[in-house]
Amino acid sequence: MKRKPGTSMEQLIDYYENKHSVLGVKIWNETGKHPNRYFRRYFHPMTFGRDPAPDEAPELQFDLATELWFDSREDSDEFFRLGSAAPYGEILAKDEMEFLDRDKSLMVVLEEYETDLSICQTN
Repeated sequence: MKRKPGTSMEQLIDYYENKHSVLGVKIWNETGKHPNRYFRRYFHPMTFGRDPAPDEAPELQFDLATELWFDSREDSDEFFRLGSAAPYGEILAKDEMEFLDRDKSLMVVLEEYETDLSICQTN
């Protein structure tokens, strides 16, 4: 997700954590559908020990990833079907316009693989 122009990272985090996620939980309670886990991961550019002035910090393509976990793809599909239907889709879209640049945001499904690190050699 990408924050709306003129919105600082601190404002984005504050709005999402104190308003948008609360709205989401309210809607989930009304629909009876919710994810098993719900994470927000805010992106901060690595500066490698430098402390650039705010206008010198690199602008990232995205500022936030929201991660929702479900037991199955079917559960995920049902959750998003309910969440995008009236009236919830309109309520969420209106709220997102307060802090997100929706034209620069996108949704993806992640396919996860993990490397077994027990095979690493130790010194």
